[in-house]
Amino acid sequence: MSAFRLRGKKSYDQGIRMHLVYGLDFGGCETQMVNLAIEYAIRGRGDGILFCSLTGGGIAETKIKNLGFQVICLNLSLWEKPFTSLIRLIHFFRHYSILMLITSGSDANLFGGIAGRLAGARVVVTEEIGVRANSRIQRCFIRFGYKNANFNFAVSNLARENLLRQRLVDPKKCVVSYAPLNLIRENCKSVPYEGDIRLLYLGRIHPEKNLELLLDSLSQVLSKGQKNFRLVIVGARSAEEFNFLRAISEKLQISNNVEIQYVTDKSNEFIDECHFLVQSSRSEGMGYSVLEAISRNKPVISTDVGIVPEIIVDGVHGFVSKSHKQNDFVKVLSSALSIDSIKYQEMIENVSRIDLSFVATSKYLDRLDSLSGKLAK
Repeated sequence: MSAFRLRGKKSYDQGIRMHLVYGLDFGGCETQMVNLAIEYAIRGRGDGILFCSLTGGGIAETKIKNLGFQVICLNLSLWEKPFTSLIRLIHFFRHYSILMLITSGSDANLFGGIAGRLAGARVVVTEEIGVRANSRIQRCFIRFGYKNANFNFAVSNLARENLLRQRLVDPKKCVVSYAPLNLIRENCKSVPYEGDIRLLYLGRIHPEKNLELLLDSLSQVLSKGQKNFRLVIVGARSAEEFNFLRAISEKLQISNNVEIQYVTDKSNEFIDECHFLVQSSRSEGMGYSVLEAISRNKPVISTDVGIVPEIIVDGVHGFVSKSHKQNDFVKVLSSALSIDSIKYQEMIENVSRIDLSFVATSKYLDRLDSLSGKLAK
């Protein structure tokens, strides 16, 4: 276990607070961890905080390390060797005195919730950042992970409703606690609403993101004569994902209207160059890219998932599809491509008035400190 030894371990004798996630590369959950590290640094709490990834690292790992925090990537083969991974995680946890373990995401909640309790963590908090329709067997395992926690955070009202509907959590322990995203309003570049309307997809290439719906719908829009759009997809992590997206675009005969980019830590530059942030997800916990776009005064085109029903009004802050059916999504895309510059400017002004203080990292950290204090008594 020497590979897991903390730097300057003597300074952790009073116990640590550990944040556990699936990975630390690129995505909404990873951005949460970076924002938490920034807030901890602002508060001068460099000691006793550990960030841990069940798998690998990357962009977020580097940013957190640059802030002076230790990051450990366990590189576990979670679903190839689930029981071996769980045992290894228990041994890893037992190497430290964990005052509070905060797990974020389904995999971290499942493995971390069970291992944390068995390893003697004093306080365990799970945070559900996504909404999935799990099988009966999956629900049994996930429920066991959640029930081992003292508290279950859900990052939106929809996320909490889903957890309760699947009977994964105790209603008394499950509360809505918006993810720490620390978004700051900025006067970003204004893109003239003329010529091709620039649509931006920003996120992972994953089945839950339902990119097929977006691409199929744009193909339908194009076939009906609306050619005034350009979709930029930012999120390919490998040549395989890049080529997969390119092949679909060519098959649907929209490749001339689609630009594919690899994952980047400069997402703001792409947001500033777009007219609409677009997501076609089957489910979202919150939908970080939506909130990031709003912070830069960009209207949104989306399915009704995550934080969208709480802050986005159809026709006011963008366009919201009432279902995941292609006909409905084609309608909202067509509507977005048909409005004039005056209506678009009104949307920008409406978006600029959305209050984003509910995702302040300071509020999230204050809640963790409060729970830690109550349960330590």
